[in-house]
Amino acid sequence: MRGERQHLNMAISFPHRVINFVRGPEVGRIRFTFPEGSVTMKVDRAMYGRVAKAIEDHRIGVFPTTDIDRRQI
Repeated sequence: MRGERQHLNMAISFPHRVINFVRGPEVGRIRFTFPEGSVTMKVDRAMYGRVAKAIEDHRIGVFPTTDIDRRQI
């Protein structure tokens, strides 16, 4: 079940909440490019999908922040 509220459900793990958020419609509308050396990197829905897959495959780790450095805010 992929409902609007499921991605906010505290019963699922933090990584799965991040995956659901990254694959969601709000994030999918965010698109931008930036220069990286001699190429232009494109960040779009496909890139977010690859990030979600990497989290699922444990190639990227996500952890909740427990201590915020107020100097960086």
